[in-house]
Amino acid sequence: MFVRTENTLLPQDKENSHPRIVRCSFYGDIFLHGNIHSYDEMEKEPCGLFDSTLIDCIVTGPGIKIIGNKCLSNVVIQEGAEVVGNGTIEGSNGSYDHISSPYSCGHTVRVGSEIRGRPVVIHHNSSMQEVLAQAFPTCTPSPSPSSSSFSSGTTSTIDHQAHMAWVQEDYLPGIRHLLNLNALRRTNTSLCAIIARNASVRSCPRITASFVGPRAVLENSEVDSTAILTGRIGRTYVTGGSIVQRSILQPGVKVSGHAIVRDSLLMEHSSVETEGKCCHVIACPDSGVATGECHHSLLGPFVGFHHQSLLIAALWPKGRGNVAYGAKIGSNHTGRAADQECLLGEGVFFGLGSSVKLPVNLSASPYTLVAADTTLEQQRLHFPFSLVSACRDARYLATVLGNIMHGSSSSSSFLLSNILRPAWVLRASPYTVLRNEAKFMQRSKSQRHKRLVREPVFRPDIVDAMIEARARLRRAVGRERGREEGNGGAFFTANELEGAGANMVTWKGAEEGLATYTEWIKRYALRGLFDHLVKERRGGKEGEERGGRNDVEDYDMWWHQRSVLRAEYGGEGARNADVAPSREDEGAEEDPLNMPSISNLLQDLVVIEERVVRAVEASKRRDEVRGAEILDDYAATRPPLEEDKVIMGAKAGLVEIRAYVKGWLAERANDSVMIKDV
Repeated sequence: MFVRTENTLLPQDKENSHPRIVRCSFYGDIFLHGNIHSYDEMEKEPCGLFDSTLIDCIVTGPGIKIIGNKCLSNVVIQEGAEVVGNGTIEGSNGSYDHISSPYSCGHTVRVGSEIRGRPVVIHHNSSMQEVLAQAFPTCTPSPSPSSSSFSSGTTSTIDHQAHMAWVQEDYLPGIRHLLNLNALRRTNTSLCAIIARNASVRSCPRITASFVGPRAVLENSEVDSTAILTGRIGRTYVTGGSIVQRSILQPGVKVSGHAIVRDSLLMEHSSVETEGKCCHVIACPDSGVATGECHHSLLGPFVGFHHQSLLIAALWPKGRGNVAYGAKIGSNHTGRAADQECLLGEGVFFGLGSSVKLPVNLSASPYTLVAADTTLEQQRLHFPFSLVSACRDARYLATVLGNIMHGSSSSSSFLLSNILRPAWVLRASPYTVLRNEAKFMQRSKSQRHKRLVREPVFRPDIVDAMIEARARLRRAVGRERGREEGNGGAFFTANELEGAGANMVTWKGAEEGLATYTEWIKRYALRGLFDHLVKERRGGKEGEERGGRNDVEDYDMWWHQRSVLRAEYGGEGARNADVAPSREDEGAEEDPLNMPSISNLLQDLVVIEERVVRAVEASKRRDEVRGAEILDDYAATRPPLEEDKVIMGAKAGLVEIRAYVKGWLAERANDSVMIKDV
């Protein structure tokens, strides 16, 4: 045994005459550095080393509490750390994983297909952009329903060695300096277990080859080959009998309630709680898994997964969705191999007991709802803000049954088709959209990914998907309008309506979808005009409550909104409104002669905004009426509709628009300012 001390008061603190090292056993090389004294004499537990066994350890700095530990082997404990009542805390056992990717820096997480998957190499500072570049190395996720679910991009080259810089350059040199290699016979420090400054490790049965960052909290949990990081943005917690192996937890993460996390990356302010299980999972900021199981999946920001449900082989790069109780997304095994996966669009909601059979591509259907008890067959679906539900349409069933009985259909497969209602969320539940947008802005805790996490719901890529969905509806309705309903023309399937997937659309649903998409596309463009005019009046100075966008991004957004505005209102000579705007034709774009004046456009904005506000209030009022009919004390246990924050916000926005338009008309009663002038 070799024990070296520097500036350490042994065996007691001379100032207070309290023993600071009591009933401890030392083996191998022990290095004690710094005065062992208490920051606060009122603390219940004194600082020092008590009733513990240390083997080849480094204890450095003041304020350390090492109390009642069974075995600390090859551990570095820094100032202010609390290591109390633990079983075994040790460095590497010499396994290949510990050597090749210390603290899981450089470890590979495989998302998507379980057979080969999409390898993502993780490190302590992994970002959303870097993760997506590795998961989709030759393309960028896009909701465009063109021939591919992704828009072409450049291949991102990932320097796997760079992922090790945190271990090799930031932490080890300081530890080696403390060791003083000339005096201590230590040659390898890269695989020590490290308990950093002010960390708290209590009642943990086993911790192996892990880095516990400053101010991290570990209680009654097992951790192996993991980096638990903290920072100014928040402490990281692993508590409640949880197990974390071969993973990286970024600052602000919470793992609790007997959760299990293996081979995963949990980005800042994500969580796994209440017996949640994650294996080969990348969870982006503000996402949470609780109770259910998630495997080989990439969860974007704000994914809600808080009930007993299943998610396997899901690629959800934009996140913002929800998985309800009993949802089963993951029949990835065909009986031949577990090689299937699903690609999910932003904001997709899976209802109670829904079932999804892989492969499925919903990347071009952002904010679509899969209703309760609906089975989603293998398909590509390209209709944003829609509803997919099990068929309960009597007319459709009667038509299909009639065709079968009269011999006009050789198969009854369509009998099980789901009903697709394009733009249903915008038409029947706009409250949901406005509430979600406010939630993403207000509840996000991520600062490093502020711009990505707080993106507005209505932005160019989402609106482009709406424009293309409307164009397909328009083509199908125009092509099939002459058919008689009695001959099956009352319904569209994928044969007549591109992008409908394994679903059918009624005539009424198609026409309502056309009208709804058009109104909300116009609203997006007119709101852009309004925001631009307001910003110009304020001299271009606006607050930062815009999702962190900068001036260049604001200009790109306005360019897109202005292009849509010209296409929607330009009449003859305008750009084709059924084609999403493109920078390629920017130079050739001409202002149509019959473009309405800004005064007329602003008045149209007021009319559309009034309809939207009425629809928002009506969608919530339906819940109130239904609830009051079923539950006697419904109104007494809930705030009145007039106090609903979403409705109040929508009405406040309408009041602001009305006041501005009134002032504009008063100032420019005889002035016809055109869109080309702004």
